Amino acid sequence: MLTVAGSSAALIATDLTSDVYITVGALDWTWASPVNIQFNGPDQNELKAPGFHDGWRFATVDELANHPLLSAFTRGDGSYIFSTEYWNTFYTHVDPGDFSAGYVRSDWTSTDPNNAFEYLAETVYVRNNLVPEPGTMMLLGSGLVGLAGYGRRRMKK
Repeated sequence: MLTVAGSSAALIATDLTSDVYITVGALDWTWASPVNIQFNGPDQNELKAPGFHDGWRFATVDELANHPLLSAFTRGDGSYIFSTEYWNTFYTHVDPGDFSAGYVRSDWTSTDPNNAFEYLAETVYVRNNLVPEPGTMMLLGSGLVGLAGYGRRRMKK
């Protein structure tokens, strides 16, 4: 198993920064943990639920079936895009070998210590990527043009 180290050992409670998740279509995806259970190991890592940060949720079965590949979470320099410090009280790494082998989950599994898959599975969370629709942008733009015109007219008087 290949492990990639993180840079911090403390849980980050602020909103995720844009460099720790990816956007694919209408969803933001974050690689949240190298385990898929809430409490794990002698260090007693706690994996926070996706709602710990506003807007994030478990992926649906259909979304998870079409989750991004490892290459989507790989930067040009070969490092990985992940957010373990935002979701885990102890872990600051991910396991790309497990991800590429297909051990990827979103919803939590049971806490059966005899089921190795639960400990191998990487956890991903999603949120809806709220991109404004073109009609909304047109309405906003029209309003700004109208305000600018109104302001110019008032200044001429």
